[in-house]
Amino acid sequence: MAHRRGVQRLAAAWSRGWVALSLGTAVALLGAAPASAALSVDAVAIDVPAEPLAPVDPLGPDAVQFLQTVPGSPGNTTAPRIVGTAPAGSTVRLYIDPTCTLPAGAARSAEVFGSYGVLVTVPADSTTTFWGRASGAAGVSACSAGSVTYTQDASAPAEPHITAAPARFTGAAAATFAFAGEDGTRMQCSLSQSYVNAYTACDSAVAHAVTGLADGRWTFKVRAIDGANNYGEPAVAEFTVDTVAPAAPLLTGTRPALPANNNAPAVWGSAEPASTVRLFAGECVGAAASEGGAGTLAGGLTVPVPDDATTTLRATATDRAGNTSPCSEPVSYTEDSTGPEVVITDAPEAVAGGAAAVFAFQSEPGASFSCSFAAAGTSAEALPCSSPARFSGLVDGDYRFRVWATDAAGNRRAASIAEVAMFAGPALDADADELWFGEQPVGTASDAQTVTLRNRGAAPLAIGAVTLVGVDPDDFSHSSTCAAGPLDAGAECAVTVRFRPSAVETCAARVAVATADGLLELPVSGAGAPATVPVVRVPRVAPVLGSTLGAGGAITARVAWSATDPAGIGAYALRHAVGPVERDVRLAGPAATSATRSLVAGAVHRFHVTATSRAGAAGWAQSARLRVAQAQETAAVIAYAGRWSTDARAGTRAASRRGARATYRFTGTAVAWASTFGPDRGKVEIYVDGVRQGVVDLYAPGRRAHRIAFVRSGLADHAHTIQVRALGSKRRAATGTRVDVDAFVRFTPLG
Repeated sequence: MAHRRGVQRLAAAWSRGWVALSLGTAVALLGAAPASAALSVDAVAIDVPAEPLAPVDPLGPDAVQFLQTVPGSPGNTTAPRIVGTAPAGSTVRLYIDPTCTLPAGAARSAEVFGSYGVLVTVPADSTTTFWGRASGAAGVSACSAGSVTYTQDASAPAEPHITAAPARFTGAAAATFAFAGEDGTRMQCSLSQSYVNAYTACDSAVAHAVTGLADGRWTFKVRAIDGANNYGEPAVAEFTVDTVAPAAPLLTGTRPALPANNNAPAVWGSAEPASTVRLFAGECVGAAASEGGAGTLAGGLTVPVPDDATTTLRATATDRAGNTSPCSEPVSYTEDSTGPEVVITDAPEAVAGGAAAVFAFQSEPGASFSCSFAAAGTSAEALPCSSPARFSGLVDGDYRFRVWATDAAGNRRAASIAEVAMFAGPALDADADELWFGEQPVGTASDAQTVTLRNRGAAPLAIGAVTLVGVDPDDFSHSSTCAAGPLDAGAECAVTVRFRPSAVETCAARVAVATADGLLELPVSGAGAPATVPVVRVPRVAPVLGSTLGAGGAITARVAWSATDPAGIGAYALRHAVGPVERDVRLAGPAATSATRSLVAGAVHRFHVTATSRAGAAGWAQSARLRVAQAQETAAVIAYAGRWSTDARAGTRAASRRGARATYRFTGTAVAWASTFGPDRGKVEIYVDGVRQGVVDLYAPGRRAHRIAFVRSGLADHAHTIQVRALGSKRRAATGTRVDVDAFVRFTPLG
């Protein structure tokens, strides 16, 4: 019976084509014969051929046919699907060797193989070939004759090289871009003024020209995509379009003040920040006489001028985009290299009585004088003086007088010498021959100078009125301790004088003291200098912490400024430009140094501050054009991590658990975060450019929506990140730890 069952098993195996039987294998299938039985091959009726038989393959070597890989090869996934055909009802298994011994993936039905495909796993950056075998009721096929190959490519292509793009600042509303990338890749390009990259296909074989660009900052990006759909890092070109010419420079004056003996004066004034200023002798044509930046002009731009001539200077300003302003209003400079004539017009007789000598002299208008008076045979330092020059307290002896005239340009020339012999003297003497105040800005008061009068006589001397007389007495003021009445022998009194010039010129007067012996006169003089122009700092603009976002994204901002001037600042004025429209801003008072303004999101703002000194001189400064932009909580530029939910009613994204983060990337000089304060709010940490700024507690007894919860200003004008991190903590009085992202607001200068 055992032998019969063995024969049946052998016949079944043979008929199904599973194996090719050798004689020994056939005997093994029959099973062991009883000890008493003699086994022969003929007894099982097996016809064994002389050569081994090939396996029976009722499905055929073409039972498995391959159609495609998903994705196509090459691809960037390590889990592709292999799609093909197999006999209906069969099961397909894939292999990675042509003998179908190394399986790949799970066995799948012929229907799945033909529609979805068999999911396999391949190594990164590899090429894998697949064969297949089908099995079913009719048996198992041989390993497929055909195969399919899949190449996995996980390497991104190299960043393209931009070969043509606008300069960083351009005055043209058109741009041309050219670029080159890795062979075999296709390109995508993006040109935008926002942070949303809208890529479209572009061709590296041609240059791309764009027209109609609006003023402002633009970003061009190009990236490569290889055949496996790997996206490379983009190459970036940033530029600013500025088609608006700057205002003409304001030339304020020259150093030294005219006239002067200086062939390289400095012209100073103001121009648009970062512009290039060119100075011209005459009209703004031809070659410039001098060139420098706006900052150099603010401190003084040196320009060559000829001798003994008046040169009219004008200037233009060219911004970084190449736009040139109109020609400025002129400023004149007079170069004077020739010394003035000076003549002694009056002097004491060669032999004179008294203890004082008075000399009169003259020169060209505006000249100043210095005098030397010394005993014969000696020398004395030449000191500032004016005509008439009085020398008192003289003892008997011979004296020599000499005077020098210096014109406004600093040229000096001497007069001839006058000599006199003196004897005896009056009783009243002064401890100074004159008072010289030097240069004083017009409209400002000098420090006080005091002269002491002493009665050198042996008896009281009657003192009368003390007055200011001469050419310019109104430019000086005085006070005196010399009361009308007798001044005792050896006693002293004092006269104090201040200088306040009303014009740019040399001013002279005399202090006249009436005495019983006659009139004592003391020369006083000084030079009125141009009033300095206030130095004004560029207005600083920043969001106001705790303010409420307005309708349409308007944000409250604080504009702050300051200025300095030796005469002091008398008043400020502020103008606010929104686009092309500029209006005066009403300030809290003339000395106010800040103002609060509502800035409309999406608009371009600029602030212009004028400072007027107490001497009446005016200086100004203005901010860069500033675009205010708002990113709502749903904006694509805000990246959320952790568990956040949308509160449609409040218009916010909310989180309560520690670790939830919201990151906003922006370019600008100031950023603000808007949130909601309330009794159920918790705490957050703020990071700017990865640096911790501190903790913000959003708790409030009542609900306060759309509030500016954090502000950071004074940033450099380049790319930054701000990150809000929920801490999952709160103060004791709070009922929850919720934090909201309402919006982010950025301030971006446009140049």
